Amino acid sequence: MFEGDWNVLPDFDALRPLKSESRANVGLYAERGAENFGRRITGYLSIPRDDVYAFVLTSDDGSRISVGDMVVIDNDGLHGARRKRGVIALAAGTHPIKIEYFNKTGDAILDLKLAPAGRTPERAPDSILQHLP
Repeated sequence: MFEGDWNVLPDFDALRPLKSESRANVGLYAERGAENFGRRITGYLSIPRDDVYAFVLTSDDGSRISVGDMVVIDNDGLHGARRKRGVIALAAGTHPIKIEYFNKTGDAILDLKLAPAGRTPERAPDSILQHLP
């Protein structure tokens, strides 16, 4: 977790985090209602089979999700709750994932859903989110 007053996602690598912790799933938890903060969430996706996967990222304010080196969804900037969708072909196995998020003021919302192509995206189950490959 980072503290700052931004209008777009900052370069988190250039900042010193306030705290770091491990969680099983993506969400804001105790930070709801907080203002002027950012989060960088890193881990791994354990993909059970080769497929095209749909991701849905909802945030208020800016967010971005990358799988490996590819940005799947860029939902950056100041805005109310906004949902964006992206798709990526993934092979079975473990893939690094990074979610970046910031909230300036007002509502603080961050939610990730995903599913193989043709299925309705749902909240990412804990079984596919990992801390280590």
